[in-house]
Formats: sequence, C-alpha cells, structure tokens
Amino acid sequence: MRQGGRQSLLIVDDASENLDIVASCFKGKYRVQVATCGEKALEIARGYPPPDLILLDVLMPDLDGYEVLRLLKADCRTADIPVVFLTVKDALDDIIKGFEVGAVDYVPKPFNVLELERRVDAHMTIKRQRDMLMKRNAEYRELVHILCHDLNNSFSMVKLALDSIEVCDDCAIELERHRISMKVAIDNGIDMIELVRGMCRAETYRVELSAINLCEVLSEAELILGDIYEKKSVELHCDIPKDIEVLAEKTSLLNSVVMNLLTNAVKFSKRGGRVDVSAKRTPEGGVVLVVKDEGIGIPKKMAGKVFDISATRSRIGTEGEPGTGFGLPMVDKFVRIYGGWIELESKDEAEFPEEHGTVVRVGLKSASRC
Repeated sequence: MRQGGRQSLLIVDDASENLDIVASCFKGKYRVQVATCGEKALEIARGYPPPDLILLDVLMPDLDGYEVLRLLKADCRTADIPVVFLTVKDALDDIIKGFEVGAVDYVPKPFNVLELERRVDAHMTIKRQRDMLMKRNAEYRELVHILCHDLNNSFSMVKLALDSIEVCDDCAIELERHRISMKVAIDNGIDMIELVRGMCRAETYRVELSAINLCEVLSEAELILGDIYEKKSVELHCDIPKDIEVLAEKTSLLNSVVMNLLTNAVKFSKRGGRVDVSAKRTPEGGVVLVVKDEGIGIPKKMAGKVFDISATRSRIGTEGEPGTGFGLPMVDKFVRIYGGWIELESKDEAEFPEEHGTVVRVGLKSASRC
C-alpha cells in the first residue's frame, strides 16, 4: 500500500550488510523497511499499512524463508502480498519449492543490481495495477448495489399505487390520484440509472455538485414515499425552509441520502408512529438536515457500525420489511462525496422502553457559501 505517493518494500535478511546493500538500491524510490529475522518480518507485514512487496531471504535462523512465506499465505492480512525470494540457493529444486510455497519470483545471490531493480520495479507495477483493478471492481459492485437498492424505492411506490388502483371501485379516479406520484417515481428511477451510468464511465468515483434546493428534494421524496408512509399509518412531518440550498448532486441526494433516511425511519417505526424532518443553517455557514423517528431504535453494539459496509447487517422492519444493510453506508458515502458529515444517535427499545428512536444528522455545505 502506498503512503505519501510511494509504494513500500520490506527487505528481510539476517545479514545486516546484505540489508544495507539491497536497501540502498531502493530507498530513493520506495518506502523501505527492513527485518533481520522471520518473526520481525511477520510483525511488520501484519501491521498497517502492509508492504506492497517483500524481498525475502531463504536461509535464516529460527524461521527460514519458506516457513515465513507459509505463515504469510496462511494469514488473510498478508496472503496477497507478493514475495520475491533473494538467496544463494539457486538449485532447481529450491526454485521450484519457492514457487510452490507461493513466491512470485526468485533472485539468486550474488545478484546484479540492475536486474534486481528491474525485477522489483516490474512486481511493484503489477501490484499497483492489481490494486487499481481491485479498487475499480469494488466500485462497480458498489454502484450495482446503489442502483438496485435505490430503484427499489421507486418501484415499491409504483407497485403500491397499482395495487391500490386494482382494488378500488373507480379505477379512473384512483389512477388520477396516483398519476403524478407514479410519474415522479418513474422519472426518478430513470435519473438514478443515468447517474450510475455516468459514474461507471468516470475515471474516478465522483459526481458533479451544484446548488440544490433542499425543500424541493424533500417534497419530491415525500411524494414518492407517501403511499409507503400511508400504508403503515406513520405521519411524516417536514419543516424545511424554502430558501435553503446545499451543495450536492440532486439524484443521489434524493435517492441515496434523503429517501434512504426516510425509508429507514418508516421501516423501524411502529404503526401510528411519527417521523420528523427538519433543517437549519449553522453559525459556520453550513446546513444540518435532521431525520428523527420514534421507532424501535438500534442496539448499542450495532449503532457504531451502521455506516461501515463491511460490518453492517440487514435488519427486518417492525412489520417484516426486508433490509440489505446497505442503506446507511450509502448515505455516508455520498454525504462525504459532497464534503459533508453524518452522525447518528439511537435509543434501543429494549434498553429504553419509554423513550426510544433514532436521530440522524447530516451536515451539508451551504451553496450560498461556496
């Protein structure tokens, strides 16, 4: 992993003179660390950030290079670090054994400095390209999650409206009642698809920010989610000044931030509950959006991890509504892209039976101050 723009190289050799020679070849190019024994090498490799490449001597006391590599491969924290053996052992059987254990290359001693530099540079390039591919692949998977998760809100609204039309006595009147909200939901879904398409085409995981009227975004979200709130008899109260504008990207602010917060609030509210949404300017010139519910809350052991995609777990709503565990990490990601912040306070019903619920605060930049 690179730190300060440079990749890191760990050199392991029990002979200090060899360490000095090899380290001198790379100190200007890479962030170099050294270890004179296998145990120290394992300690450094398991630290953070881990090295991008390890040059490992085979003949060492206590743990030899083969055993060190076996231990590296057996640990999920170090299994993917490429290792190049650097040793006087150059017999064919030793070379084969090194590759079987998991080495990516083998440089015999005495080595040619230029050859060693070229081989290390080549493996560093491969490592850097692999890291970039893995990062991009993770971003694509995340974009698929975003698309599937957020489109569900629009599809759910349209389905509820169609279900309502099917069972009513006068379909024409019911259709007219839902026509605008269905159109908004469909347009919103199309916008979400276009946003994700654009982010897939982009070189970096970014969106174009502009001045967005927060009251208009909440009004649109309320229109799309109105049937969901009505079906559960949960009251939604919005108190957003009409002139507040924030720096954001509208489609993601509506779908991935606001609607996720509102669907979470209704999902964990009990029938007949209430959700309050408000916003105010801060003395520092920003804007804080607050979503407060009186629902079942979040257990303390979960509350600290709700924004961590690797740690979150899906939860079932108060009336069996399914979940993915992806909503709040998505909110956090986009809010940070906007240059904002998010915090959550929650009282679990099991611990606070008389006063429970969740408050989410989202700090955004005011467009008028940017």
